[in-house]
Amino acid sequence: MNRTAGTFVEDDSLATGMRLIAASFDHADRAHGWLDFLPKSGDKVWTWLEDEKVVSAMLARPLTLADGTSGVILGAVATVPERRRQGLASLLVEAGCQHYRDLGASFVIMWARDYLLSLYEPLGFEAAFREHFCGIESVAGDALDPLPAMTLAAFADVPHRGFETVRLELETRAAAGSDMMPTRRRFDGDHWTGIMDSYPFAPTFSLLFAMDADKPAFYAVLGHGHAAVTFMEFAGTTRQFAQALHWVENRFPEVPVKVNLTAPHHQARLSEVRETEREQNMCLLYRPLGDGKRVVPHATWLDRF
Repeated sequence: MNRTAGTFVEDDSLATGMRLIAASFDHADRAHGWLDFLPKSGDKVWTWLEDEKVVSAMLARPLTLADGTSGVILGAVATVPERRRQGLASLLVEAGCQHYRDLGASFVIMWARDYLLSLYEPLGFEAAFREHFCGIESVAGDALDPLPAMTLAAFADVPHRGFETVRLELETRAAAGSDMMPTRRRFDGDHWTGIMDSYPFAPTFSLLFAMDADKPAFYAVLGHGHAAVTFMEFAGTTRQFAQALHWVENRFPEVPVKVNLTAPHHQARLSEVRETEREQNMCLLYRPLGDGKRVVPHATWLDRF
């Protein structure tokens, strides 16, 4: 393997590294390119320089768990075409892990497809869990309790703190007795930051919730606008998920319903529905940075690159 000396530096302008990332990950048939939603406030773009030329780049996003433990998400790793398969991505990721360890981070997570595990496992990463991305059929409507009043609101039009309170309560309860801990989101005013504004195949995000936005009984983040309505995140009970699913099917009868849920406790939410198809799966890769209790965050789709 041809590994050459290089330098790990922050791309203060964001432009050079992001151009490389965008060129590597974007596709012409997408309605939105990666540059439309990356990076977010607080994100860093890191590059690997050789002879003052950027040959590899990646994004980094600070992450804090509910107990205050700090970590970082690394992702969107890209290398110039003529230098791929020479170990540059590994050098960049390893330099990033060392940098954030020095800053006090306790862990690193990454999202990657199965075929990339052989690249990251030698660097100390392991697949903590895989996302559940599939088409589904709902339970029969007459099997449900009477539906509570639900509201479908534009994602940016309501404050998010009430939804965050519900998510943290439920995920902390789900994590009890395990080595997992939910993440604590960052806020800009009363809205989440560091999450995607849209998704190339579901350009509109909405919040579906029951009761009041300040103290919702449960909620779902829906991605919609093209060929499907997708549950991107859900916080609630199994029965509430079935109720929300039934509501969505009635509201959007012309398109299929899909879910893209990642945390292990979401499997209970899907216990009463039948999968109609399976799509690509991403793995949440975890690497501890030092000694101490092993912590795997309950990361959601919205929090990742």
